[in-house]
Amino acid sequence: MAKTAAAQAAGGFLCIALLAPAPAHAQFNLVVRTSGFSTTQELMIRQAQTLWEGVITGYQPGVRQAEIDVLVTAPEIDGPGGMVGVAGPTGSAWLGDFVVTTTGSIQVDRDDLAGLELAALLADLVAHELGHILGIGTQWVANGVYVTGTGRYVGPSGLAAYRAEFDPEAAFVPVELDGGPGSADAHWDHRIDVLDPHNRPLADELMTGVASGDNYLSRTTVLSLRDIGFEVQFPGLDLAGDVNLDGGVNGLDVGPFFDALVQGRYLTTADVNRDGGVDGLDLEPFVAAVLGRPIGVAPAVVPEPATFALVELALLGFVGSVGRGRSICLR
Repeated sequence: MAKTAAAQAAGGFLCIALLAPAPAHAQFNLVVRTSGFSTTQELMIRQAQTLWEGVITGYQPGVRQAEIDVLVTAPEIDGPGGMVGVAGPTGSAWLGDFVVTTTGSIQVDRDDLAGLELAALLADLVAHELGHILGIGTQWVANGVYVTGTGRYVGPSGLAAYRAEFDPEAAFVPVELDGGPGSADAHWDHRIDVLDPHNRPLADELMTGVASGDNYLSRTTVLSLRDIGFEVQFPGLDLAGDVNLDGGVNGLDVGPFFDALVQGRYLTTADVNRDGGVDGLDLEPFVAAVLGRPIGVAPAVVPEPATFALVELALLGFVGSVGRGRSICLR
C-alpha cells in the first residue's frame, strides 16, 4: 500500500518535548479531523480510526499522553496515480521510556480519491497511514527497536508475536529494504513465502509496503505497538500466562517467562499481574495460570497431568528461593 501511498516520514519529528513521567496508565484517545471528503468517504475514514481504537487500550506505565490529533485532508499531490497519499507524525514527545506521537497528518491525493473509494481501498489506506502516525515504522528507531538499513525489527513484543504467528525460529521481524524513501525501513517485508496460521502471506498484511490481498491486521503488528509505548488488546492476546503467544498457557511458557524474569528483560506477556514490571510478584499468578486453577488451590484438590505437577514443583521451588533472598534484577 505505502509503496504508492506513504512518504510516511515526510512529517518527521517537528518537536521532541521532555516531560516528566507519570506512574498511571494513560487512556488512548485518537482524534481524527477531516476536510474535503464526501459523507461516504468520511465513513471509510472512521472505519480506519475504529480499527486502531479497537486494539489500543492505553499507554505503557510512565506515558502521560492526552491524545493523538490527526488531520486528514485531500489536496492535489501529483495527479492521478503515482503517490496517492502522504502521511506521518508531525509532533512527538519523549514520555517515560518511549518516544510517542502527539500529532500527525494524512494527505490523500484528490485525483485518486474517487478511485480509492470505488476500489474499497480508502479505509485500508487511511488505516495503514494511521499505523505510521501511531509509530509503526516512524518511531521504531527512536524507541530502540530498529536500526536503519538492517531490515531487522527486534522489539521484544513484536518479535514474540511474529515467532508465534509466522516463524518460530525467527531472530527478528523482517523489514522492507526496497522501494525507496517512505517504503524502506518503515514496513514489514513484502514476503509471500512467510505464512500465518490461516495461510495468509506476510505480504498481505496491513503494514507492508504494498496493498495486496485483504490487508489483514496481524498479531505481530498489534503486539509491536507495545514496544513503542502502547497497551493493546486482540483476540488471544490477553490470556494471562501465555508468554510465548501461542494461544495456550502450558509448560512451553515456562522458559520464556524465566528468561524475562532472570535476565532482567521486561516482556509485556511475562507481566502476568499487569503491574508494569516482571518480578517475583508475577510468579504465583503464573503458576496458577500454567496449572489452570485459581491461586491458592492445593495441588491435591485439582486433578492435573503429571507433567503439570512437575512444572508446579519446579516453579514453586523457584518461588521459595526468591523468598529466601534470591537476587532478581528487574530491568
